[in-house]
Amino acid sequence: MCIDFRVSNAVTKIPVLPMKDIQELVFIAGSAHWLTSLVFLKGYWQIRMGEESKPLKAFTTHNAVYQWKNMPFGLAGASGTFQREMNRALKSQSEYAQAYMDDVVIFSKSFEEHLVHFKLILTELDKLGFSVRLDKCTFAAERIKYLGHVIGGGKHGPDEDKF
Repeated sequence: MCIDFRVSNAVTKIPVLPMKDIQELVFIAGSAHWLTSLVFLKGYWQIRMGEESKPLKAFTTHNAVYQWKNMPFGLAGASGTFQREMNRALKSQSEYAQAYMDDVVIFSKSFEEHLVHFKLILTELDKLGFSVRLDKCTFAAERIKYLGHVIGGGKHGPDEDKF
């Protein structure tokens, strides 16, 4: 469904949230020996709308008025809200997991440590109701593609498939 949120967006306070530096994320995660990349399934739609926001984003059809349960695409501030929720979800695991929008990287020095980190992250994401797109994820690998780079084992470079 496509909704025109221009009127609503014009008066929406957009949360100010500094984005993480991609080069820093690539460098930090790229120094690990074991990596997992997770991509969320329909990322924004996994964020629940606050009760106070639902009536403000309601829409009318020929037979009813509807309110979104989850955050739809097209809302001003949606990307900042999504990043904020990812930061909250991974706050206690930031030493071995980082998110850039709907791309999460888990990075570890050893395979055993990686299994522990992986389980902790999946448990937290499941608890919060997030799900990932399995066909876009890479699990427990020595090198992965992440944010347009190939990283792992102390190395990082551009993803040559992109150019």
